[in-house]
Amino acid sequence: MFHQVVGSTKIGVHHKMIIGHSGTGKTSSAELLCSKHPNIEEADRLVQPILICNIPARPTLKNIAESLLIKLCDPLYNKGAEAEKTARCVDLINKKGVKLIVFDELQHLYDGGNRKTPAAVADWLKLLINAVDASFVLVGLHKSAGI
Repeated sequence: MFHQVVGSTKIGVHHKMIIGHSGTGKTSSAELLCSKHPNIEEADRLVQPILICNIPARPTLKNIAESLLIKLCDPLYNKGAEAEKTARCVDLINKKGVKLIVFDELQHLYDGGNRKTPAAVADWLKLLINAVDASFVLVGLHKSAGI
């Protein structure tokens, strides 16, 4: 799956959505994929080929960016406004050679967010997608399909 989704240039970047019932192995599949492509410690950086980031139960753009910064090992993950956190996400994704980002628990956008959250997150994801050379996989329950 990794080689099917990941490209080395913007032309080869692909995005997918995995939708399914609870307990069908969506998260397990993402974790298995991540285990087959572990982080690589280089002399000057930590290469993180795949990131799995869970959408928080009560999502906001700021706490989604914060969750991504935690996965990117940013020691200042809780510092800054939404725009600053987003800029750091873009910078770290590019510096760490991230090629695949999996956002899991997408249904939280509908469960815990307000009515504007899905549209705002979709706009934020589009900004992120356009700014980095990585593929994205969105994972969630059936109600997530509307994003």
